[in-house]
Amino acid sequence: MQVLPINGVDKEVVKKYWKSLEAADTLKYRLSDVDSPVWDDVLEMMSRMGSRMFVVVESGIVIAEFMLENFTGKAAQIHFSFHPKCKNKSEACKLTLDTCFKSFDTIFGLIPIKNRVSCIFALMNGFKKLGILPSGCVYMGEIVDAQISIAVKELV
Repeated sequence: MQVLPINGVDKEVVKKYWKSLEAADTLKYRLSDVDSPVWDDVLEMMSRMGSRMFVVVESGIVIAEFMLENFTGKAAQIHFSFHPKCKNKSEACKLTLDTCFKSFDTIFGLIPIKNRVSCIFALMNGFKKLGILPSGCVYMGEIVDAQISIAVKELV
């Protein structure tokens, strides 16, 4: 398992990953601020954010993806997703954090509190709940409260 810049991976391999999210109807959770996201929305995001996007690859298959933004000091916000059939999400998350901690001391995320599975996953995989940001994100076309979660290099 390794982390690679998304722009350094064969475009068809990357497309297959995103299409699997679309087919499993989970793309809406990764692009939760887009109404009914499809492949074209992913292409648009990649054209804007490609240099900040990375994939976790195992046996030539993309099993996870993450993007960093909102850089401040030695901190960055993370957004990530997993292949619907990924069996080792925790291992991929740990590798993602280890990779991020080579450049940053703190990684933070805003998770819609309505997405309880993601909130719990973050807490079980190196993130700590810092609090709730009222009206902090868009989720499924609705403005909702967000769990502010952080992972700190020294604590993971």
